[in-house]
Amino acid sequence: MNKSFSMTMPPEKTSEKHFKNEHLGNKYLNDDTNIYNREILLKENIEATQTTNGPAKITGSSNSSEREISTKNNVKAQDDEIQQNVKVTSNNTEIVSKFVHCRKVDHIAALNNTCAWIAGSGYLDLVSTNGKILRSIKINFPVRGMTITKDGKLLLSTEGRIKQLLDTGEVTDLVQVGRFNANGIYVSDRNEVLVCLYKDDVGELIRRLTPEGQTIQTISHDKNGSQLFAWPWYIAETKEGDIWVSDYTEECIIVINNKSEPKFKYNGPSHIKMDKQFYPRGMISNRLGQIVVIDRGNEAVHLVDKDGHFVKFILTKDDGLNGPYSLSQDNEGTIWVGCASRKIVIIAKYLKP
Repeated sequence: MNKSFSMTMPPEKTSEKHFKNEHLGNKYLNDDTNIYNREILLKENIEATQTTNGPAKITGSSNSSEREISTKNNVKAQDDEIQQNVKVTSNNTEIVSKFVHCRKVDHIAALNNTCAWIAGSGYLDLVSTNGKILRSIKINFPVRGMTITKDGKLLLSTEGRIKQLLDTGEVTDLVQVGRFNANGIYVSDRNEVLVCLYKDDVGELIRRLTPEGQTIQTISHDKNGSQLFAWPWYIAETKEGDIWVSDYTEECIIVINNKSEPKFKYNGPSHIKMDKQFYPRGMISNRLGQIVVIDRGNEAVHLVDKDGHFVKFILTKDDGLNGPYSLSQDNEGTIWVGCASRKIVIIAKYLKP
């Protein structure tokens, strides 16, 4: 497979048609912002105006990386699509909210249970649960993965480096990863950063880092010297220390233990006939040690136990999934699902309190 591309996400194959952060504080919003109110206002950093006949304009601070954006063509569609009433699906999943964003939703990272960062179309947008844009930052690099550290810092993986969003709104390099490109990125329960790295002529590996960017561990081969991954794309780690990696070439999830020994592969439910091939994308591990994974091929979200047994579908295309790609969970265990080019975000509860 030719792995050379310049898009945020890899080209789909021809056959395919947490992070716990207990407080928002004032890292990205000022103290006067009432994040629990549906009508959120940013008094110092953001001035928002919305009229019936004109565009809604959201202007960031004077920082050069932030600029005024217009959602003239999307305000009405977004208002029409937002569902604020809780809907319970046939799988006992509560859909808390569903909205259409004004840009592509390539990646999503929940800051807490009230808002999340979305990367797409050259912007980082901080959005509330009802789709209101709280902050918008223009960027000039492709985002290949996104996560939140336990202290609320946004990390972004891209070509040759991992970047971080500062409180000022500036995006800077956290660490360079040499000749590798960085893909999926995940923060573990221990607040360690795991990132998927790849390069055609170098190899494929997982690197474990501190939140400050220092390398703790590199994982690439088993004890026999065999390469563990073909093209690692998304990643998650359970509370037991097992690492789950969605492999873009193999189109399965490869699971290794805390000694970097292969355990098993997950290819989807064995007892259910699927309409299409299993295409694993975004993943998270929940407080029970289970894995939640996006299946782009069948437009579904799988719940899988720690031993790789399918539990149930959390969401399906009947619940509004359309091209799902990215996944995150907030401090309450609620999942945020991003539907890439369809610009759809679905927020859903599936765990019992």
